[in-house]
Amino acid sequence: MYYEQIELGESSPWSVNDYLCHAMEQLNLNCEDLTIEPDVHQLLFLAPTLPIFQSADGSLKLDEAPLLNLIYRNTLPTRPGYRTAGFPPELNRGMDCIGVVGSYVSVMGGHQDYVENACVISAASIVAASTELREIHDQMGDQFRVVSGRGETQMHPGERRAQLAKSAKALTLLEVKLREFVESQMDIGVWVPSLRIEDFHNQLVASLRIPRRCELAGQGLVRLEAIAQTEARILQSEENALNDHRRRVWALAAGVTTTIAIPVTIALAFFAIRSPEVSDKVPIFSLSHYWGIYLFLIGVVVLVGGVVAAYWFLANPARRSSDYHE
Repeated sequence: MYYEQIELGESSPWSVNDYLCHAMEQLNLNCEDLTIEPDVHQLLFLAPTLPIFQSADGSLKLDEAPLLNLIYRNTLPTRPGYRTAGFPPELNRGMDCIGVVGSYVSVMGGHQDYVENACVISAASIVAASTELREIHDQMGDQFRVVSGRGETQMHPGERRAQLAKSAKALTLLEVKLREFVESQMDIGVWVPSLRIEDFHNQLVASLRIPRRCELAGQGLVRLEAIAQTEARILQSEENALNDHRRRVWALAAGVTTTIAIPVTIALAFFAIRSPEVSDKVPIFSLSHYWGIYLFLIGVVVLVGGVVAAYWFLANPARRSSDYHE
């Protein structure tokens, strides 16, 4: 099992994945969706009657060298003191039991069945927490690409704001998953009131650096959520500025319409009066005769339209925002 292979009798070694698929096929189960996660912790239970553990007085000898060889999967010479595997005090306090815990392999011997079974449950919970933590990191990467806008085409501010709101919600759910499925697994003493089990569990948690990894993941989630909320507020502010600009333009257009109506009313009143400049025989649409009044009206309309267009262009918040980003 050291290298994720299983040997059955004289047959060739099976990989864990192939063996599980074979076992599932024997039960008429579909194994197409079966995947083996990289998180693994191997528990090796040794018989206390092995010669390496026998001492002259009949007690179980605690010889670190062969135990560490099992942890590190080699028998090469090593320097004393340079190891990360730990010997939990409660697992080695008795003269008839031993225990050493590494990040990926643990070795025990001489303990009662209920202690070994509880250690299996402890290791399974930590392996599940490690898998969940890795999935949280993967989803954080996806949310980072959403928040940063990498690979995204130009979106309408409203659509972008909705996307950021959805991302902020997803990040909040990841925080809940981090608390419920990872951080909550770091303490087993609440459910199993046993010094040996709690010592084993604490050593395994410390060996895999679960608290530090949770802290880093939590900080990343908080930062991403803050960035998403900040960008959403900026987009909301820009959208409000654009809406306010549109309202001002419509108000200006209403005022311009009123301004244009005044000279038009004057012109119509001019044609309605009786004076030497207005002839009954010349139609009012004769540009050659009334070119002056029409030139005045056209000039007023062009001037006012230019004012509206200039205000729309120069005072547009989107233009100021683009100039700022450039």
